[in-house]
Amino acid sequence: MNFVASRVEVEGAPAEGSPATIGVAPAAQPPLRDKAAQRAQLYAIYLVIDLVAITVGVGAATAIRFGFTSTEWAPDVLTLLLPLHVLLALNIGAFQLDTLTSTTFSMRKGVTAFLGALIGAVIILFLLKASGEYSRLAFLLLVFTGGVAVAFGRAATRLLARRLLGDRVDTSVLLIDGAHPPSVSADIYIHAAGQGLKPSLTDPEALDRLGRALRGADRVIVACPAERRLAWASTLKGIGIIAEILAPELDAVGAIGTGRLGDRATMVVGRGPLGTRDRTIKRVFDLVLVILSSPLALAICGIVAIAVKLDTRGPVLFTQTRVGEGNRQFRMHKFRSMRIERLDGDGRVSTLRDDDRVTRVGRFIRATSLDELPQLWNVLTGEMSIVGPRPHALGSTAESHLFWEIDERYWQRHAAKPGLTGLAQVRGHRGATETRGALVDRIQSDLEYVVDWSIWRDMRILVSTLRVLFHRNAY
Repeated sequence: MNFVASRVEVEGAPAEGSPATIGVAPAAQPPLRDKAAQRAQLYAIYLVIDLVAITVGVGAATAIRFGFTSTEWAPDVLTLLLPLHVLLALNIGAFQLDTLTSTTFSMRKGVTAFLGALIGAVIILFLLKASGEYSRLAFLLLVFTGGVAVAFGRAATRLLARRLLGDRVDTSVLLIDGAHPPSVSADIYIHAAGQGLKPSLTDPEALDRLGRALRGADRVIVACPAERRLAWASTLKGIGIIAEILAPELDAVGAIGTGRLGDRATMVVGRGPLGTRDRTIKRVFDLVLVILSSPLALAICGIVAIAVKLDTRGPVLFTQTRVGEGNRQFRMHKFRSMRIERLDGDGRVSTLRDDDRVTRVGRFIRATSLDELPQLWNVLTGEMSIVGPRPHALGSTAESHLFWEIDERYWQRHAAKPGLTGLAQVRGHRGATETRGALVDRIQSDLEYVVDWSIWRDMRILVSTLRVLFHRNAY
């Protein structure tokens, strides 16, 4: 493993006590992703050490109760304990930033997950009417041996995390835009003008550049003149990470809290909706669903592809640029449902009922949502999720106005990864967005989803989607 931490010193970076006035080229930015990768590697180490510690604890309890040569009891108990511990540890937040910075927090979470898994294992054995076959004394011993082993393993791993990442395990970016920055320490410094970065809700390309420049960062702090704070506040709300503005006073910029950078006050204007634990749970949920559904999905895709090819000339797939997480653009795939000469690459013309651009096969696959199946590849590559706000084309309009011209909150919906289905869709907001009101309703649902995300809500939305697959607005 390659662990390379922490503060990035680049050409022109400020020395201690001096202002930051430099530009950082894209080539200088891998440390942003490196630090996130280091944390992911450390979380994996925590998980492995937990599982090893539990195995050691079970082995110790077995040896004390049955002798060192005994093999009874342990395999069955481990079969239940290990997966239960992983599930509980993920659910209670045993792998998050605080785990890397606090030994007490890490030990408490690890031992809590272990004890919860042990209780779960006992309950399962009881329900299977098999608990009488196992030694109660061995279970009592395991409470001690397993708990001590997990706590010790967590403490040791915390020392490794501190050695590799130091006391600051998140990645902070100081974005300088026409202001004299304070003498503070950040992991990386970016001069906005030098990188073509600007606050704008009317320029998708600028938003894309900003999203890419901040990919891998956990926190961005903007130093800018007072007259540009509101613009930056609005722009950063959809970036998907903690976003703050350096300011000596609170201004009417929609701040959601306050923070600090060194001895300077900041206003928090945006906060990523999902922490590391939640992102991991959501990603595992996506991958499990894609893998489980892939045999059936591939068979259906093959049939649809043949039907599209036989129906009209042209490619089977239609690929279009959409706006994704952090306002970063990506290429989304669909089965082609329109005639090749009538394709609308920018998405400026919404598909209407009885639209003559739609082919015979296209009408069927759009009505049944089969045209969306290739987006499972976008889910597999991490550009999309199973559940999330639906991604829109850059040229999408309602009443001849671009979406972001109608409601500036539009960009905030991209704080979450786009999805195959979403809260707006299960509420009936499908099909063409022809009016301002229809767009506002969708944005409101998307923002509600971003703020109140939970894996249980994703499951409910997925089940509810089955009820709206055949919807009168699906054309």
